[in-house]
Amino acid sequence: MPVHVSVSLSVCVCLVPPRIDLSLASRSNLSVIVGRSISVDCPVTGIPQPNLVWTKDGRLLSASQDDDIRVVSRGQRLEVNRADLGDAGRYKCLAKNAAGFNERDFQLHVWGQFCCIIFYLLFFCY
Repeated sequence: MPVHVSVSLSVCVCLVPPRIDLSLASRSNLSVIVGRSISVDCPVTGIPQPNLVWTKDGRLLSASQDDDIRVVSRGQRLEVNRADLGDAGRYKCLAKNAAGFNERDFQLHVWGQFCCIIFYLLFFCY
């Protein structure tokens, strides 16, 4: 005699909103000297994996916009190579998935060589 067994399977789809790991993220106030490079880290977790975009002064950064600014590591790192004064500004990392969104601001200051010499003279020579 055949036995019929009915099995019920429940699948739980867990959604976790984006979370920026502040212990690994870059400081929110950053400085670099003209001609030098700097990386800005915005490590994000979430389920599903969040999509990340970066803005500068409220405008979306695009890959073709500037060869010296790159988004790498699945969007979790912004690299500014050979910084110039025009790279200074407020950068924002925006992470979004089906469960929500999160963001973090980074203020980048770019100092010219002359400013660094004055700073050194004022603070280390007196």
